[in-house]
Amino acid sequence: MSSWSRTFYITVLVVGVLLDAMVLYYPVDPAPRLIIGLLLVPIILWAGIRLEVNGMLANQSRFASRGRVFRELRSQVVLLLEQVRRLNWIAVDAERGFRNQDDAMREMDQIEDEIREIITDVRRAAGRATLEPETGILRKRGEERVV
Repeated sequence: MSSWSRTFYITVLVVGVLLDAMVLYYPVDPAPRLIIGLLLVPIILWAGIRLEVNGMLANQSRFASRGRVFRELRSQVVLLLEQVRRLNWIAVDAERGFRNQDDAMREMDQIEDEIREIITDVRRAAGRATLEPETGILRKRGEERVV
C-alpha cells in the first residue's frame, strides 16, 4: 500500500471516529444523532477494513520474510507441541481428580503412540526445503534455484 493511500484511509478513519464521537457527545435531538451516527458507521468501517485488507496483502510473503524455508518441518513440530500440551493437560486433570486415572493412562498411551508417529514424520521432513508454488523457487539455507 502506498503511503498516500494509507494516510488517506487513516485520515478518513480518524475524522469519521471524531465526527461520530462529537455527534454522540453533544446534546442534539435523538433523531439527527441516530441518523448521522448511522451514516458515519459505514465510512468508519470502510476505512478500517481497507487498512486491514491492505495490511494483510502486504504481509502475504511473511514466510519468506521470516526465513521460513522448512514449512513442512515446522508444521510437524507444531503438531508435536499440540500433542505434548494435550498429554500434559490429561495428566493434570487426572492428578486433580477430574478424570479417571485408568482412562487417563489409556489416553496418554495413545497420545504417546501418536507422538512417536509425529517424530517419524519430523525426521522425514528435516532438512527438506519447501517449494514456493507462487514463484517456483526452491529455497534452502541461503541458496536459491529456479525449479
